[in-house]
Amino acid sequence: MAAPPTRFDDFILSVRQTVTDFDMIRPKDRVLVGVSGGSDSMALVQCLLRLTQEMAFGIGIAHLNHGLRPDDAQRDQAFVKSFSEKHRIEYHTQTADTHAYAAREKRSIEEAGRILRHDFLESVSQTHSYSKIALGHHRDDNAEQVLMNLLRGAGITGLSGIPPIREHGIIRPLIRQSKSDIRSFLDRIDQPFMEDASNQDTRFLRNKIRLQLIPLLRDAYNPEICNTLNRLSDVVRQEDEWANTLTEQIFESLDNLKVEPDQIRFGASPFIKLHDAVKRRIIRHAILKIKRNLKRITLAHVEDVIALAAGGVGGKSLDLPDRIRIFIDKGCLCFKKESVPLRQLNRK
Repeated sequence: MAAPPTRFDDFILSVRQTVTDFDMIRPKDRVLVGVSGGSDSMALVQCLLRLTQEMAFGIGIAHLNHGLRPDDAQRDQAFVKSFSEKHRIEYHTQTADTHAYAAREKRSIEEAGRILRHDFLESVSQTHSYSKIALGHHRDDNAEQVLMNLLRGAGITGLSGIPPIREHGIIRPLIRQSKSDIRSFLDRIDQPFMEDASNQDTRFLRNKIRLQLIPLLRDAYNPEICNTLNRLSDVVRQEDEWANTLTEQIFESLDNLKVEPDQIRFGASPFIKLHDAVKRRIIRHAILKIKRNLKRITLAHVEDVIALAAGGVGGKSLDLPDRIRIFIDKGCLCFKKESVPLRQLNRK
């Protein structure tokens, strides 16, 4: 790989501090950078490229063509490939049929795109022995996420926003940078980027929040709304991490606890006597263990599980997203990830 430029400006120094504070990258790491060709991902890859020698790690680039905007998608794919070749960076790409996947899995286009992108990055990372996956989310994205989660009725974890680091080696080095910081950095280094027209489509909730709600809040209520939301996110995340530690301890002490890869059960009667806040966390913890994530699990789902446990009646069950079935069996509250779609089980 060609030697990267050595000039460090304030933007790069700030990103380096974020990487250090969250222990995102260590010497000899191989970092797979998700690059769409947009401003955020181009700033990310340029910044990491400038840090590779000092911090002794390597990078590769991954680009997924979602197949949503045929002409623009081909343009973006060619742009990222050209950048990779110019800087002699290992390049991985794939084309997906997002419309077909969304129809087949009954997902929105936005959600289908996220899932396909995540699966692609995970596959490339495992196949080519990358230790980290770097994504270009920034502080404005985080503010949008907090608002979006609030509007959807999320609990405390949702208000913690986008985590700087996550399981499976996912890191977000730009999480403390604003969009304006990113654009200014790209201007200074004369780095072009691709514009995605779909980012202006207010049919998508995230775009509507960014283009309409946040400007309204900033102009009419709080000029520092993004900073305010990010401070909230930081505080909530720290307290949530602390509460999760306590939740794990309480979970391990539950009566008649039995944990298997696809099923968890524990005594319903002792559980229902716990504080409501603890019950909600225990339920989310149990679902997370068998589902591997909490996507599409809402506060309403959690409250329904509490009601089921309080009823204590066998034979009743709840069906949650991604084949999660919750039921009462012999006085125990059971969480099970079924191997087939729940609608097939219901027909039996």
